[in-house]
Amino acid sequence: MRKLTLYIAACLLMALTACEDKATEGLSYASPVPQFVMLGESIELLQQGESYEDAGVKAFEVVDGDTTELSGVEVLTTLEESLPGTYVVNYSVKNSMGDTFHAPVSRKVVVYNDDITGVYHSTVVRDGSVMDMTGVVLIVKVDEGVYSHSDWIGGWYDQYYGYGSRYAFGGFMGIDEAGVVTHKNSSDPWGYAGSINADASFDASTGTIHYVYSWTAGYNFDVTLIKQ
Repeated sequence: MRKLTLYIAACLLMALTACEDKATEGLSYASPVPQFVMLGESIELLQQGESYEDAGVKAFEVVDGDTTELSGVEVLTTLEESLPGTYVVNYSVKNSMGDTFHAPVSRKVVVYNDDITGVYHSTVVRDGSVMDMTGVVLIVKVDEGVYSHSDWIGGWYDQYYGYGSRYAFGGFMGIDEAGVVTHKNSSDPWGYAGSINADASFDASTGTIHYVYSWTAGYNFDVTLIKQ
């Protein structure tokens, strides 16, 4: 009887071991996910022909409470200093286990050859209500007299309300040699339309763009943009 009991116990142990091997088949230990910290600005302006040197990012790995900085961060970009346009710089690094991770942060680099392209600080008044912060807007030349506009309402919902970039009213604007500003198009997440006043203007001597954006949802945004 004792031999039979030992035999049954041995069989059960073998069965449990086989089940455990089957359950862990194809699984590996968790690979530490690096943390990334961007150095420098998230938007960089580069005059056409100038050399670009990326500020980079730092990558860290945390294992059992110990933080280690990782070396060998790779900069991924197709930037061409001689060709005006907007470029995105991405980053990746290998962790201590040799696995590659791509950074969740990226940098935008604008190569320009004109006097209007740049970062602008915005002040906005919506039907008498003042945005009590300075917004940041990016204007970039895309064709002769045509510019992309990152947010027609100067960051009202994106930055002031904190809704995020999905709520920026991006689009395109025209600026002619006389400084007359026109609305080419704009979009918003709610699907309404917009237009600006006929006397919207760009003052080259001060780098100031001013217009009133009329939104069909029922608001008017008096926007002043000053180039930095």
